[in-house]
Amino acid sequence: MKFSLKDHLKSAQIHLPSVENRTYSLPPRFKSSTYFIFFIILVLVIFIDRSYFRYPDDTDCLSDRNFHLTNSIVSHTCNLISSQQNNSLSDNLNLSSCLRQLKSSHKSLKPLYNDHQRNLAMDRQLDSESCQRIFPRLYDELDRVKAYCFSKNGITLEQLDKGLSSSHARVLLYNNRLYVKHFNPAPWSRPIAILNSIHEAVITSPEPLPNIEFLINTDDAIKSDEPLPIWALDRVQSQEALWLMPDFGFYSWPEPKVGSMIEVRDKTAALEAKMTWKDKIPKAIWRGAPMVELRQQLLQVSNGQKWSDIASIDWSNPTDAFIPPEDHCQYKYLIHTEGSAYSGRLKYLQMCRSVIIAHQMNYIQHFHHLLDSRPHSETQNIALVDGPGFQGLPKLINSLIENDEWSETIANNSYSLFSHHLSPAGVNCYWRQMFNSWAQVQAFSPKLNKSDISFESFNLMHTVDWQIH
Repeated sequence: MKFSLKDHLKSAQIHLPSVENRTYSLPPRFKSSTYFIFFIILVLVIFIDRSYFRYPDDTDCLSDRNFHLTNSIVSHTCNLISSQQNNSLSDNLNLSSCLRQLKSSHKSLKPLYNDHQRNLAMDRQLDSESCQRIFPRLYDELDRVKAYCFSKNGITLEQLDKGLSSSHARVLLYNNRLYVKHFNPAPWSRPIAILNSIHEAVITSPEPLPNIEFLINTDDAIKSDEPLPIWALDRVQSQEALWLMPDFGFYSWPEPKVGSMIEVRDKTAALEAKMTWKDKIPKAIWRGAPMVELRQQLLQVSNGQKWSDIASIDWSNPTDAFIPPEDHCQYKYLIHTEGSAYSGRLKYLQMCRSVIIAHQMNYIQHFHHLLDSRPHSETQNIALVDGPGFQGLPKLINSLIENDEWSETIANNSYSLFSHHLSPAGVNCYWRQMFNSWAQVQAFSPKLNKSDISFESFNLMHTVDWQIH
C-alpha cells in the first residue's frame, strides 16, 4: 500500500486556525513508528560502520576517523530517505530495502573513509597530544630505555665522547634546528637517510623541541655489549642501553631500488585496492641472499613444496629473481627472515594485506612490541614457525592454507595495525617522542659551537669539513 504525502496530511489531524497559530498533531501510532524508524536507522548506521568500514582491532584513532565517517553515513542515509519520500513513506518503513540501499552506498562511502585514513597517516605535523592519542601503543621501547637510563643516573657527555668512535654521526638539536657536529662517512646512504628523517621530524614539529645531543649508528647491529646510549637500528635483549630509532628505510633505501617508504606505501595501497583476499596467490614468497644458515634452511624445507615461491637472489645479477615490495602483496603468505642481524624487509611486508611468517627473531626493532603471534588470538598479526629456525614451516603453512579464515584475519590485523603505526605520521610522532624522552634523561646542557654545521649545508656537502671554493 503506497502512502502519499497528501494522505499523511489528511490523517494527521492538522488544524490551521491562523497563520500565526498553527497546531500539528500526529496520531500516537505514527509517532511511535517514527521514533522506531529513527532508532532502527541509528542501529543500521552503527552496524554498517563496524561491519564495512572498520577493523575491530583498529581502535587507536577512532575518535578522529569516526566523526567524519559517521557524518558521511548519516548524510547518505538522510538523502536516501528524503529521495524516497514521494513513494515510500508508510507506517511500516521497508527496513530491508533501506538496508540494501545503505549497503549499495558502500562503494561511494568507502573512498571517503579511505581518504580520511590516508590523510591522517600522512599528517607529519601532529602535536604531542595527538601523537599520544592516535598512536598510544607506539612508544613502549622508548619508555623501556628511558627507565633504564633513569636507573643509571642519566646520560652524560662522557658517554657520548666514549661512543663517538663507533658512531656514524654526532648530532645536535638546538633551538628547533638540526646540526651535525661529527660525521663518519659510510659506503651507503643509511646515515644520510636517517639524518633526513630526523630533520623532517624537526621542521614539521608544531611545538618547540628540547635541546639534545646524541649519537647515531646505522650498522646492521652494534656488536659491543658496552652499555653506551647510542641511537641504533636494532638491539638484542641484553643491549638495554641502546635507543631504537626508525631505520633508514622509513625515509628511503635507494641502493636496491626499493625507493622511499612513501613510494612503497602508494604502490602497495594501489595494488591492495584492486585485490580481494581470494584474488591473492595461495603461496609463500621469499627472495634473498642465502648468506646465513637460517636462510639456507628456509630454502631446504621449502624445496619442492606446492605452496612455495621461495628462491635465492644473486646480488651480482639480481634482475631475474628480484621482486619489488609491492608485488609481494599478490601473495597470501610472506616470509620474513633475519640475516647477519635484523632485516629491513619486515616494514615493507607489513604494507601488504598478507600473512607474515617468521622464525623466532633475535633482533628487536622499535615497533616489534606490537607483534602478536598468539595463535588464533583476536589480535594475531604475525605467524611464527616452531623452531629451531624454519623447521616447522611446512606444518604452519599447511595449517594456514586449511584454515583460510584464520589466515585472512591475521592478514587484516597486520595491515590495519602496521599501515597505521608505521605511517609517515607515526614515524614523525616516534621521532619527536624520542627527542623528548632523551631530554628527560640527558644529564647535561648541550651547547652550539661555531664548528657545528647546519643540517641544510651538511645535506648538500655530506661532510662537516670542506675547503672554501
